[in-house]
Amino acid sequence: MSDHSHTEGPGYEKSDIKLLPIVISSVFILGVILCMILIADVIFIGSTQAKLLERAQYERVELTELTESQSAMLSGYAKSSGTGNEKIVRIPIERAMELIVQESQSPAR
Repeated sequence: MSDHSHTEGPGYEKSDIKLLPIVISSVFILGVILCMILIADVIFIGSTQAKLLERAQYERVELTELTESQSAMLSGYAKSSGTGNEKIVRIPIERAMELIVQESQSPAR
């Protein structure tokens, strides 16, 4: 048969494990994990906020340009090409409303 060396003794550990090194190691590992999560969060939030601010600024500029162009269209005169013999002229909206009122007050033809 095989030679097994048996040591004389009770067959179990005679002392308990030391909890302090295990607790310290666990706290250290949890601390490292939390630090990594916080660093990743700061990096992600920072880049996301920068992108959102850039997008908001772009949309604000785009909206301002759109508002200005619409305001110019509503308050200015311009000629547009019509279809066929039609000629389309754009007049300020205030003047158009005055003409509509005058037309509605004039006697029917």
